[in-house]
Amino acid sequence: MAGRFPGARNLDEFWRNLAGGVESIARLSPDDLGAAGVSPETMARPDYVRASPVLDDPALFDATFFGFAPGEAAMMDPQHRLLLEIAHAALEDAAAIRGAWRGARACSWVPP
Repeated sequence: MAGRFPGARNLDEFWRNLAGGVESIARLSPDDLGAAGVSPETMARPDYVRASPVLDDPALFDATFFGFAPGEAAMMDPQHRLLLEIAHAALEDAAAIRGAWRGARACSWVPP
């Protein structure tokens, strides 16, 4: 099992945060909202929530590790890159052996 959450890069961190009552939702400043294109009128609304679940380092992706050229990885949907990273983490956590599944072109991980 694997996952990536705001304020937690893996399930262990997520459960620690949950048990410890850690707030993982980021509060956004007017400057952050303005940079994201939110209008001052929208920001002034009393029902507008100035918070977001932000993932740490979503742009970090080891394209070579997953068998992609850097340009190809840059054009990929960031959600697809996260899916690959999380799927690899789940396989690693399960001690899956490389080559046990057909069609995998990318993983170069070998169990110790």
